[in-house]
Amino acid sequence: MESAVFQESLLTAIEELASPAMVNTIRGASLLTDSSRLVLGSFGEAPTTGIKPSQAAGKASSSWIPFSTRYDAVWSPQELGGGDLRLVIRHVASGLQAGLIRYVGKILLIVLGIALFLTFATMFILDRLVISRVLALREQRTLAGRAFLEDSSIDPAKILMPVRGNDELTDVESAFNQSFLRTYQEMNRRMQAEILAKDEQQRAEKLLLNILPELIAAEMKNGSDLIAQIHDDVSVLFADIVGFTELSRLLPCHDLVSRLNDVVSAFDDL
Repeated sequence: MESAVFQESLLTAIEELASPAMVNTIRGASLLTDSSRLVLGSFGEAPTTGIKPSQAAGKASSSWIPFSTRYDAVWSPQELGGGDLRLVIRHVASGLQAGLIRYVGKILLIVLGIALFLTFATMFILDRLVISRVLALREQRTLAGRAFLEDSSIDPAKILMPVRGNDELTDVESAFNQSFLRTYQEMNRRMQAEILAKDEQQRAEKLLLNILPELIAAEMKNGSDLIAQIHDDVSVLFADIVGFTELSRLLPCHDLVSRLNDVVSAFDDL
């Protein structure tokens, strides 16, 4: 067993060290035997003497006091130069905890700043690469749909989406352009067909009016299959132009029709 002088001088040196001018975190110390845990001397707050077996050998270690601002630093016999002595020093961790809290606060602020930066950067990138393009695609689709419904003139250059990049959204833009062009071409063909149909209808109506009276032509256009009218006073004229066949061989068609028109007009006048 070490001498009492060494034990007393060790505790005295630690007690002198535990001053505001030196190590102000020391609140007490205990010197005990390593084998029997017999306390040989102490001062201040009594540290925990029940050291765990894992702390029985090796370098100095420490043990936190649960739910407290205190922790014990344990110096093993090897640290004290051999023998059977063990030194336990009680420290207060309030200053250390304050520094730790400040350190953790700084870490949290850094993490929060990084998170905010990444969030805004991600939102900016998403807006430029995805959101703005999706909104533009929706606006162009709305314009095209309104124009098709109203049968108004459409400028394809104002509807087609600019194809850029090589991603999935570009595939969607390309598919929209192809669909719009197919619909636009089909709409143009339909409009041209409607214009042609109206022209043919007007020519047919004009020809019908040249052949039949207006009232009869109107009934035929309304779908009447049998057209009959009653007239109280009717005159019927049957005329045969002698030599008309030979005459048709000699006269040009316009002259022949003109002469027939003169004859029929004369009958109408009579």
